[in-house]
Amino acid sequence: MINFNAIIEKHEGINGAYVQIPFDIEELFGSKRVKVKVRFDNLEYRGSIVNMSGCYLIGITQEIRNIINKNPGDLVAVKIEKDEEERSVILQKD
Repeated sequence: MINFNAIIEKHEGINGAYVQIPFDIEELFGSKRVKVKVRFDNLEYRGSIVNMSGCYLIGITQEIRNIINKNPGDLVAVKIEKDEEERSVILQKD
């Protein structure tokens, strides 16, 4: 598990936010997009780290920000590990 602290950054133009990943994901995991298990201030989340405009980041949803009571500009503790569990989606019929 990789631990670091990061500033929550606002995604311009929408009510979105993210944290930048302070290491090279491609070098560490061999891919530019990596599914991960993440903890934001000990709140669990499953998502993906992506490369956007030359930096690696992971989104932090408004729901998560509300639960941990953090906003863009605030410092958050982040713990990341590669998520190798199968993910599935259940589609409902109309």
